[in-house]
Amino acid sequence: MLPTGIVLIVLGLAAAVGCFFWKRSSVKSSGWWSSVAELDVAAALKQPDGSAVAVAGATAAPLTEAGPALTDPVHGQQCCWWRETVTEHWEERVRVNRSANDNGPDHRWEDRSNEVSNRTSGLPFLLTDGAQISVDLHDIDIDDKLLHEQKTQQRQGDGEGIAEAIVDSLLSTGYQRDEYTETRLQTLPPGTRVLVAGRTTDGRIIADVEHGLQVTQGTVASRLGKSQKGAQRAHLGLLAGSGLAVLGVVVAIAGAATA
Repeated sequence: MLPTGIVLIVLGLAAAVGCFFWKRSSVKSSGWWSSVAELDVAAALKQPDGSAVAVAGATAAPLTEAGPALTDPVHGQQCCWWRETVTEHWEERVRVNRSANDNGPDHRWEDRSNEVSNRTSGLPFLLTDGAQISVDLHDIDIDDKLLHEQKTQQRQGDGEGIAEAIVDSLLSTGYQRDEYTETRLQTLPPGTRVLVAGRTTDGRIIADVEHGLQVTQGTVASRLGKSQKGAQRAHLGLLAGSGLAVLGVVVAIAGAATA
């Protein structure tokens, strides 16, 4: 019973700690969404600098001297914002230390990856709803549900001639295989309906010091409700984890007493 009690204590404490931080994050998020004013673009432009606002509107491409112009670096399609992530993937041969009586294989293949580059567009995009306001990119957090995502893969040897492929195979050490490079492109299309929450300054929306600049879906009421629901679930999880840890203490004491 003692080992069982120890396992229950560890699981209970781990759950309680995780739910504690989840609850704290949800409470902070609830406080933020309850403090912002939900406005249209025209009203947001009239707010004093530093006002906490949540502005609804449609995304529009950033302006240049020649007009709206921003294209993604892979396909050249117009967008309001983009992020390109390039990652190397491969399988690596790893030795397995086995006992003398173990006749299993002496190695296994494990997945490995390495992020080569991660870059994003640098021009602030626009939020429009009759009027228009610029959305700063510093400390921005865009909901993945709003983004279009495309992935392309380039395997080792793709696009090479037969001679190059033969040389690569001869030089291979046998410790790596299935090597390829993956390019992940995320774009925010023009005309996407969004809710942008941050601070106003000089006709722009910028990030709040603590909560950043959030680009998401829905309304302030729906975001607040989601945060409050998360806080409630985290509280219940905290109670459950604490109860499991207490149960583990009881079981461990009983097990130690009967040992």
